[in-house]
Amino acid sequence: MNEYNSRDVGIYFSKLKVKVHSYFWLSEGKAYFETILWCLLGVFTSLIFYVGIKTTPNDPDESFDINEISNQVAKMFYAPITTLVLVIGYHFIGGNDDNMIDISVNKGVILFSFLAGFYSGRVMKLLDKIKDLILPLTMVDKGGTINETKKARIWVQLSLSASMAGTQEGADITESGFNAAVVTLTPSAGGEAITLSPPTEDQHDTFMADQIIFGEYKLEASYAHKDARGHSIINLEGGKKIAINDTNESFSVVLEKTNYVG
Repeated sequence: MNEYNSRDVGIYFSKLKVKVHSYFWLSEGKAYFETILWCLLGVFTSLIFYVGIKTTPNDPDESFDINEISNQVAKMFYAPITTLVLVIGYHFIGGNDDNMIDISVNKGVILFSFLAGFYSGRVMKLLDKIKDLILPLTMVDKGGTINETKKARIWVQLSLSASMAGTQEGADITESGFNAAVVTLTPSAGGEAITLSPPTEDQHDTFMADQIIFGEYKLEASYAHKDARGHSIINLEGGKKIAINDTNESFSVVLEKTNYVG
């Protein structure tokens, strides 16, 4: 029997290739590409399922909306990226540096990648919640103390001024509703304007916004209304400064005619 010293044994085993069973087709760093592959398979399966349930011939409300194509195509791009980030994050938290993906959990990685692709929308919501934990927004109160950010749901009701409501034009506007109006919130401290969601029912006057950070805002509303004949446009505007200090807030904006274009 040949005898080897410890140095020779180390060299021998370092060059020895051992065949092991793996659920991954690829190995080491290339296993990440397989993670992307299984995620895309999940996305494609989700799209096929979505189109299948949206082809009910006797129910027009369940028909496929062509406007959703861009959203569905976008999943093919952001789903693999978010899945890869979560897998890398898991590997980083696990603290295992000897392999790119731990071979002991590879079946779980395959399953997770497929589900992350199939439910890519929920993965984005998960990342959004993680964002609030890792990078929480903060606000400074009047005393200079930094507090955890609070958010509110607000409702804004539109109405006509007294001088406008008493006219025939005002009656026509009230009858048609304010669904086509545009209502925005602009932070007083600066930042992008937030557009409120219009009423879900026709001829309603209440707009809504969710997840609005406490603070001071400039509330503005505008509405271009065509007269009954459709020949003239009545421009209406209104606004005021508001402060949001509660989780549920309601405000009202009075619209006044600015000009009349014939």
